[in-house]
Amino acid sequence: VVIAPLSVGTQVTSLRHFEMRAQDDGNTILQDNGSGEISIQETQATQSGSRSFVLLQRDHIPTHIDVPFAAGVKLEIPTMERSYFAQFEKQPGQTPVGYVLIELDDETESIMVDGAKPRETRLTDKFKKTNDTDYRYVMLSGVEVGNRLLTAVRTDGKKSQRIIHVHEEEITFDANLYTEGSDLTISLSEEGMLSRSRRDLVVSGEQVAMTFGGQRAQKVSPAVYKLRAAPLLLGSRHYVTLTHQKEEIFIGVDKSTEVEVPSEDLIREVIRKFGLEGHAAACVIQVNLDRPAKRYEVLAESHGQSHVSYGLVLDKDGQFYESLGDSSRRLFIMSENQGGEEAAQNAKINVRIEYQDGSKRNFASFCSPNTYLVEQL
Repeated sequence: VVIAPLSVGTQVTSLRHFEMRAQDDGNTILQDNGSGEISIQETQATQSGSRSFVLLQRDHIPTHIDVPFAAGVKLEIPTMERSYFAQFEKQPGQTPVGYVLIELDDETESIMVDGAKPRETRLTDKFKKTNDTDYRYVMLSGVEVGNRLLTAVRTDGKKSQRIIHVHEEEITFDANLYTEGSDLTISLSEEGMLSRSRRDLVVSGEQVAMTFGGQRAQKVSPAVYKLRAAPLLLGSRHYVTLTHQKEEIFIGVDKSTEVEVPSEDLIREVIRKFGLEGHAAACVIQVNLDRPAKRYEVLAESHGQSHVSYGLVLDKDGQFYESLGDSSRRLFIMSENQGGEEAAQNAKINVRIEYQDGSKRNFASFCSPNTYLVEQL
């Protein structure tokens, strides 16, 4: 993946002398050394992940981007000079807000975001304001900070939806690159208490649905479910909601696959291990590992950086540990808002896993109060 940012001012030129800071480990800083480009080369376990970065340059607004790991991708990330950005700024109010810049493709009809309605500005390929129907970018000013649902309405009427994270007084850029839409088939099994039992999860198709859009599943066989999925943003994941238990469970996948879902007893045990009884401000993300791993890193993005995250590991022996081992099967991430502000209730959870074969996997997950999310790798 090649990153070649644009410096956006009265003229559009190549941005030089910039750096990109990874948002999953707090240590990785990439610099262009004046060349105007950064090449990210890593051995990835999959071609479907992404890694979160913030792009920084002294005279420009910090710009957040999820970099997809796909062959042949070159991202020209628009980065606005502070003086040029002033025309898009919205007067501060009681609610902290940020900015979202989206590059449109030929198939995107319109863009929407949930929360308070932002101001929308259409921009040409030279980042000049326009009222014409021929425009390339949309700037959304005054978007509420935190996790937001971004909806792209396609020319065929289909809606592609995904979660983005918005930072106060900074820009989140979305390159709007899609994979092909297709049916999603998932085979569900349920894992019992302390990893010692597993059975097919047979529920009604009405209890399995796409999280965004709400399309219900069609049962293919007792424990196999087919869902009609919208086109997926390159590097992101599909999310499905299960309602067969007292509380909803969310599952994340990047393709058709088998998913191991925790039983209510196992969820209670995980919550007990984290000491979360009665802590509605926290969330749990269960990561089902697909191969032996030796290291993981987790970092939350939230308003005021008020979310604190840490993990536990479940081994094949049914015991919990603080670090990964040869027989580790599950990684459990707890994230909790310790700041108290309503704007900081949710967070983007950046996860980086290094496997024993030397390959790596990066992906973003999401935290909302009192939710349990299973990420199936």
